[in-house]
Amino acid sequence: MVDENVKLKFNMKAELWGVYEVNNNVVAVYQVIPVPPDEDTMLGPFYMATYDNGHSETTWGVGPTPWTALEYAAAAWDLTGDGKANPFRQVLQSSSQSQ
Repeated sequence: MVDENVKLKFNMKAELWGVYEVNNNVVAVYQVIPVPPDEDTMLGPFYMATYDNGHSETTWGVGPTPWTALEYAAAAWDLTGDGKANPFRQVLQSSSQSQ
């Protein structure tokens, strides 16, 4: 049985993986790494996709790869982005066209 009251504490380091300008705003992807890496924990590196509108930066998606973080962010934006153009989809589309 898993004890839901157990609290784990991790130190994490975020490294910028990619930055994309979209309509005068910024989509950034960070790789987040446990510091120091601990082989006894199940927590490994993951990626966060954020949106910065010039006033604040908000995390919209987290995933095991940069692309899944962007895909999760795009799905979250579709649900709550108030009908505005999806910057994460724009990044995914422009990245797939450049490959």
